[in-house]
Amino acid sequence: MKLLIDSGATKTDFFLKTRNNDIHKFQSDGINVNYVDDDFIKNQFNKFKNQLQDIDYKDIKVIRYYGAGCLNKINADRIHQILIRLFPNTQITVYSDLLAVCHALLDDQPGYVGILGTGAASCYYDGKEIIEKAPSLGYILGDEGSGSHLGKIFLTAYLKEGISKPLATEFETFFNLSREMVIPKLYTENQPQKFLSSIPPFLFENIDKQEISNLVLNSFNQFFVHQKNYYKKEEISWNISGSVGFYFADLLNQSAKYNNMTINKIIKSPLNELIEKF
Repeated sequence: MKLLIDSGATKTDFFLKTRNNDIHKFQSDGINVNYVDDDFIKNQFNKFKNQLQDIDYKDIKVIRYYGAGCLNKINADRIHQILIRLFPNTQITVYSDLLAVCHALLDDQPGYVGILGTGAASCYYDGKEIIEKAPSLGYILGDEGSGSHLGKIFLTAYLKEGISKPLATEFETFFNLSREMVIPKLYTENQPQKFLSSIPPFLFENIDKQEISNLVLNSFNQFFVHQKNYYKKEEISWNISGSVGFYFADLLNQSAKYNNMTINKIIKSPLNELIEKF
């Protein structure tokens, strides 16, 4: 059996492929190796093992892991060491989530790839390897265009009373919170990125409101300006993966056009393509 793991900050998907090519799907909490410790990572893998029931995990012979934060070799080695202890005698390869998108969207062709999901990232892929990668800096200092960034700039406007009162009231009802509860959720609770990235579905429900569409466009514009400044190119043809890019595709294309960029393809997730090739 083979196991394909795709892990982002929000969730980790496990796809177990049997000898008959049947696919069994399992899920646990997200793993961004930049922000969690080894015990947390082990717990997510053990959650998967506990869901297997009648399937013997010792029959898994190949594991391919794609994960947030794994472009860094030290982080990739951490994941590899944890997996090999939990799944001994298994062939294990660890790739970054960015390379997953490259494999899914471009296969062996060169091009520019972007992720716009919970976080944001971009790179130039030569058909085999990632040659250049723009710094994304995470949800505190960067991640422009991502779900976390959308959440951050919306909350900033909300807390500074920069959005209309009806929309503020709707937001409070949607999340069952008050203005006084927001700061503690961001600064005292674990994984504030999860709270930030939970806000885009609310924005999507209200995308017909000008103040929301302007906010989303502003975030996407920041993403494209960041790419121009890093790659030193005024025009780039993009291939995009991620739920934010997928659900806000109309505004993403609008922002791309405004910034002299083009978008070839937008997919919600690379998983279908990766599973097919696995």
